[in-house]
Formats: sequence, C-alpha cells, structure tokens
Amino acid sequence: MTFKGNADSVWQYLSDLGHLQFLVPSTIKSSITNGQGVQSIVTLTLHNGGKIVEKVVKFNAKKRIICYTMIETPLPIKDCLACFKVSNTLNKEVKVTFKASFFVQDGLREERIEAFEKLQKELLTNLKNFKHDK
Repeated sequence: MTFKGNADSVWQYLSDLGHLQFLVPSTIKSSITNGQGVQSIVTLTLHNGGKIVEKVVKFNAKKRIICYTMIETPLPIKDCLACFKVSNTLNKEVKVTFKASFFVQDGLREERIEAFEKLQKELLTNLKNFKHDK
C-alpha cells in the first residue's frame, strides 16, 4: 500500500508492536510487548478470547524492516513468518509492504489466506489513516 505520509513516522508507529490493537481492532483486543527489537515477544489477546504469541526475528530500523514468527496460536497454521517493510517512493509517498508465509491444512488453505488478506487490508488501511506527519 502506498500513501502520503512520512516514512519515519509510519515506521515508528508500526514497529512499536504495542499498537496492533489500534491497527487491527476487529480482531485484536490488546497487544503487549516484552522487550525491544530482535527476540522481543508480543502477546496478542483476541476478542474471541484466543491468544497469539509472536517473536520478533528480524528488526532493522535503518532499513525499516520487521519480521516475526508466531510461536503460539489457536489458528490452524504453523511455521508462520511475516514481515513489514516501510519505504519512501520516488513520489515522496510511503510504501508499506506486508508479506507472510505459513503452512496450513489443505482443507483450510483458502479460508486462512482470505483471513490473512482481510487482516492485512485492515492493518494497512488503519496505518494509512493514522495521524502521522505528512
């Protein structure tokens, strides 16, 4: 997703994983971080009572990249790796890229991909609408 904004402000907000409940409010009730940067742990409490625990495996503030794995999840997926990258475009806009890979049971694959795409769209739309420096 590309939008007008300041890449440094967007990165600062996105890389503080304690804000995830504001970026995906339909699903995440709260987001608590333990630590900073690589090896930090993020515990997400979901509105349905579930809990997801994520571990940051890559954090590069200079390149504005953060990647995490899910180490505990009620979802029928495994080996999930997700990455965000924030960059500037030649048009002086902000580009936020989100990529995720995971294994899921064959019968649930389309449903999981659809759910991830919905969450991704909600997160990126709310990030775009966040009041950051423009």
